[in-house]
Amino acid sequence: MKKLIKAFHKNQKGFTLMELLIVVAILSVIAGVVILNLGRFLAVGTLAGANIEAVNVKAAAVAYYAEQNPPAWPSTSDYLGDKYLAGTLRATYYFYEAGEKAGLIHLATPVDPGGWVGIRWDEPTQKWVRAQ
Repeated sequence: MKKLIKAFHKNQKGFTLMELLIVVAILSVIAGVVILNLGRFLAVGTLAGANIEAVNVKAAAVAYYAEQNPPAWPSTSDYLGDKYLAGTLRATYYFYEAGEKAGLIHLATPVDPGGWVGIRWDEPTQKWVRAQ
């Protein structure tokens, strides 16, 4: 078999046009799959990052509440500053300061998700969700 292949490719260097076309077709299919899934991966990462930020803001607000005398919730995430949060927030969070919703986050309208695209704040669940 090797002799037959060697006889067929005698004095030839490089690849045939058919071999190159097959390689290009395979690479095109792989690139298409990657590009289609890239958008989904980015959306999942954005949503997860936004929800992690919201959890951190809630924890910082609880710490703020515990240190106040008399106990009081912050009106916005701006009051949490570097003492309770590290880094810069992508959105400004507002808190209910009294009543049965005290300490829960609500966002002013219109909601500015701070540069996050394709998500919105869902107040009942207290999470960022995909915008429909």
